[in-house]
Amino acid sequence: MWRDLASYCGKCFWLAWQGSITLASAWAPILGAALLAIIFGVADIDVTISSGFGGIAASTLMAIAAAWVLIFVSRLFFWAPFRLYRENLLALGNVIKERDELAAELTELEKPRPLSAPARNPDAIYQNDMLVGSVVAAQDIGSGRFQFVRVLGNSRFDFESPFQYRDVVLQVESLQQRTVGTQMGEQKQMLVGVVARIIGTA
Repeated sequence: MWRDLASYCGKCFWLAWQGSITLASAWAPILGAALLAIIFGVADIDVTISSGFGGIAASTLMAIAAAWVLIFVSRLFFWAPFRLYRENLLALGNVIKERDELAAELTELEKPRPLSAPARNPDAIYQNDMLVGSVVAAQDIGSGRFQFVRVLGNSRFDFESPFQYRDVVLQVESLQQRTVGTQMGEQKQMLVGVVARIIGTA
């Protein structure tokens, strides 16, 4: 607590000190002279200022000193606390703004996200949206046709029906050989030298 109070008073003193001498020099003929006149008048002091250089210099320095005291005290007790209050208020506003922005970001991150579909194997083939096999060494041979060195299918693959490959729908047009076997208790089939025609898009 005492440390915070000392820090606050030090900041007020520094703010009051900054520029006070310059202001006092500028306002000395008005504020300084008026303050001195009031002080001397209340204290009933008769002051005679010589017309020489020394008298003028002394009166000028006295006016600057009086103006500085008045300006410094005013800045220390009124302007500096208000300046610190405004800066702290602005800093608090920035903190609240950052807190609200972080809260909005957290709220956005906590929103449920739709699950994206898993990426498909580019060599996979599908029928009725089910994975039924894959192709080996695919080649676009033009004229709306693809050629595959081999097509490997599971038990659900019907090679006589259209199938989806990437973003096109194909129909087997010709093949060199078809082999059917069993692997780990599941029926497998392999088509060799397949040419398939594009009949649509997926």
